[in-house]
Amino acid sequence: MYVLSEENPKLGSHVHWLERNGDYDFQLSMSDMFSNALTDIEENEGRIIDALGFVDTTYINPRPDLLMSCLSSLFMLNYSSVFPAYVDNGNFWLENHTGFEEISNSLKRRDEKPKVYRACYGLGTFFKASVIRCKLALKENNGVIPFYEMEHALRDRTSE
Repeated sequence: MYVLSEENPKLGSHVHWLERNGDYDFQLSMSDMFSNALTDIEENEGRIIDALGFVDTTYINPRPDLLMSCLSSLFMLNYSSVFPAYVDNGNFWLENHTGFEEISNSLKRRDEKPKVYRACYGLGTFFKASVIRCKLALKENNGVIPFYEMEHALRDRTSE
């Protein structure tokens, strides 16, 4: 169940905050969470929603400007969804069923390696409601707002 809170004066009269109560099922995927929230709002509140956003309060050092960039980019640049992502061109390994596999050539110079974008959905991800209704979230036309400071990608894991 979700509770529609008062408008946030910093974001204007068109933005309302939606807070979930303690009955949230942590086994739900993000896609299911958004779909359920949209259905709850439209059926229970009688509102037609243009977009929904997600913010995770476990991020230790959030950047409000990232949230605002994502929200404004969703409509100004006509994205289906927008999320902030930490940009890294370090060395990465992937764990699989046989052990570990290098996914970037670690012997190359840093400027020769491809950049990896670590999605930080909880710093302010927004989806157009039409995309949620059609179950197309993160399928196409995504906007990424890059940032380079790792301290903004850190979360408090003590609440898990």
